[in-house]
Parts: sequence; C-alpha cells; structure tokens
Amino acid sequence: MNWILFLAIGAVFAIVSAQMARSRKRNVAFWAALGFFTGFLAIVILAVLGKAGSPDVSVASADNRPHSEFGKDSLLSVRDVSVVFGGIVALNGVSFDMKKGQILGLIGPNGAGKTTLFNCLSRLYQPSKGEILMEGRSILTRQPSQIAETGIGRTFQNVALFPRLSVRDNIRIGGHCRTSSDFVSDALKLPWVRREERELNDKVDEILSYLDLHNVADREVAGLPFGTQKRVELGRALAAEPKILLLDEPAGGLNHEEVYVLGDLVCRIRDERNITVLLVEHHMGLVMKIADHVVALNFGKKLAEGTPAAVQSDPDVIKAYLGSKDS
Repeated sequence: MNWILFLAIGAVFAIVSAQMARSRKRNVAFWAALGFFTGFLAIVILAVLGKAGSPDVSVASADNRPHSEFGKDSLLSVRDVSVVFGGIVALNGVSFDMKKGQILGLIGPNGAGKTTLFNCLSRLYQPSKGEILMEGRSILTRQPSQIAETGIGRTFQNVALFPRLSVRDNIRIGGHCRTSSDFVSDALKLPWVRREERELNDKVDEILSYLDLHNVADREVAGLPFGTQKRVELGRALAAEPKILLLDEPAGGLNHEEVYVLGDLVCRIRDERNITVLLVEHHMGLVMKIADHVVALNFGKKLAEGTPAAVQSDPDVIKAYLGSKDS
C-alpha cells in the first residue's frame, strides 16, 4: 500500500509540473516525467528517514531483550524500582509480579508512592533505578507516546479528558494508537483509511453500549456528572485494547451504590475482555472484594503482599494503613 501512495504522490507532482510547463510553453512530457520522479524520490527518501529516526520496537536491543531471569508466567514484572525527587524518596526498591488475568490491588496511605508507581508504568516518570518488564521486555526504553501500543492503558485519579469534545470523540481518541493512517493517507482518503475509520467507529459504538454511555454519546464531557466522566475515561482506555489496565482511584468521588456497580464492572472487564487490572484504591471494601492479589506500600516501600485476607490482617498494614489501637 505504501508503493501505491508513493506512485500517487509522484503522479500529483507530474500533473503540477506538466501544467507549469504548458503555461510556459516548455516540453510538457519532459517536465511531467521529471516531476513524477522528483515527487516519487522525495517521498521515498522521507519515508526511509522517518523509519530510520523512529525506534524499531521489533528488534530486541540490549535493553529490550527478553529477561529470562524474571518470572516467565508474569505479564508485568516490577523489579527494585526506586524514584527519587531531589532528596525525597518516593519509591524505594519496590518489586512485585502481575500474572495475566489478575486483578491486583495496590494500597497504602496518602504519599505511599502508588501514583508515582503508576506514572512509572505509563512512562510519565523515569525510575532512578530498577526495571519494569511487560511480557519479559523492558518498557523503560519506550517513550510515553508508545506505551499504549505496548498494551498498557490507564485512567487518572482526576479525570483527564478533553472537556469540549463529545463522549464519542473522547473514546475515539483512545483508539488512535491502534490505527496506522498518516497525514497524506488521511488527506487522500484512501480505501484502507476509510475501512479503519469504520472499524474504529464500530469499536466506539460497542464501548458506548458496554459502558451504558449511548444516551450521552454526543454530549460534551464538561457538562456530565463526575461518575459519568469516570466511565468515559474508562471507555477511552478500553478503546486502546490494553492488556493491562491501570485504574488510579476509580472509586474516588462515587457514592456507595456507584462503587458497588464499579466493582462488578471491573470484574466483567477482566472476565469478558481478558484484561489484567492493576487497581490503586483507598476504598478498602472494594479492593478486598474484587482483588485476587494485594500489594501494600508505605513511605515508598513494600509493606506486605499476598491475598486480600492475608494483607488485611498483616500487623504492619493495620498499623500503617488502617490504624492501630495505640494511634
């Protein structure tokens, strides 16, 4: 399909050159041929330079080869990750594994480092040391703009939507990383571009129905209730077809009934869409109800890890997170 595009651009150059030659009474055939080859050669050179300048994610570099020493059964491996801001240690040697199909709860008091870890996973922060592996390959060599392509999607503690766009358009934006069009192809409206647009629209309609957002699909996000905006952001993350979904305090600002519905929805997403979920949440009832595995943090360090019941009864977790009789 790229060669068809190159030929089309060459033909455009040929037509423009022929018209200019005709207006100046020059050899039309010569200038048309020259224009064709000039346009064709220029677009080929630009394509080659663009490919050379972008990271080749299919070639395993020294930092991006499979790490056999880490858990082979793990979809995500966090190994000895530390983050230091000046003299403040936000994360200190945190390690855990996430298996495919899990709902893993990440808990801890305010300032424990939960969102910092999320920002490392989505490449907004660069760890001071340590490694993060997705399916055995490092994500730390990736740019933030490439993380969605690796299969990591996320929501934010405070919704990060485009307030003046409609619900439908916000969700469409999430599916952009799964399209392969470019400026020239979009401008020419090539058949494969139109096919991709139809497929993306079908995907958006399916997500609108799945999250019960069809009745507000064409409304601006800014005027919607906070709970509905949370679902829109979740829909945008689902449109990227993630393997791992990072949910940063999804129950924040929701009432008791909405939290109950949210818990069922997260479980459905895991079961029906085969998406592994990493959940940061202060609502202990929600975490203990839906999580398969829990990791507790405090002051940037891992306090405990295990089943919800085991972590909930851990003395260090009770003291740091739930409080103790002495406190």
